[in-house]
Amino acid sequence: MEQQLERPQETSKPPKSYLLFAIISISLAVLFFFVTIFMYFDTKIQLKNQEKEIARMGKSLESVTKDVVFTKEYKKANSTVMIYTILQNLQHGAEGLVRTDDFKVEKLHLLFDPKDGSFKIKIDVKPTPQMSSHYKGGGVFDLPDDELRSKLTDLIELTKEFYIRSSNDSVPKWDDKSISITIDGFIGIGKTTSGKLKLVSEFNSIEMISPGA
Repeated sequence: MEQQLERPQETSKPPKSYLLFAIISISLAVLFFFVTIFMYFDTKIQLKNQEKEIARMGKSLESVTKDVVFTKEYKKANSTVMIYTILQNLQHGAEGLVRTDDFKVEKLHLLFDPKDGSFKIKIDVKPTPQMSSHYKGGGVFDLPDDELRSKLTDLIELTKEFYIRSSNDSVPKWDDKSISITIDGFIGIGKTTSGKLKLVSEFNSIEMISPGA
């Protein structure tokens, strides 16, 4: 019997292309690992920097609140500007809108002094067509004083009602004792004392040219 010699089987070597692919894969994995580590620490550094920036901004805000921007003087000035703005809107709102059968508000002057908090009201009136025939010019009407006073008082009350309805607590309260009435822009025809309207004929010249007129 012829003996056959068995030859050991030779193991096949992987192609070079597979070896190259394996090397590249391992290299990319290692690179990805290091990139991940780098990004992790870089993110921590950024977070630390952000925390420092937030802390710095907090300290800056604290210093700003102690600065002049938030002082009592600033708050008072800001409040005064707001009051003037509201009063100006009220003035324009009343002009031409507030009227009776005899007079309408031609101009409304709401005079607020922030230094002492004083508040004065000046109403410039214009006669309606039906009242124009009674106006002789120069602040003179051919009406009895009681009748003229009553008609002007009605307009004052409507103006007061408009002011109260359209304003808020930030503006001065309506003062019945500080109202002057003019016509033609500058001619005084009356003012209030103790809440009651008095016509120009009931005052002497010194009273009518006083600051409250």
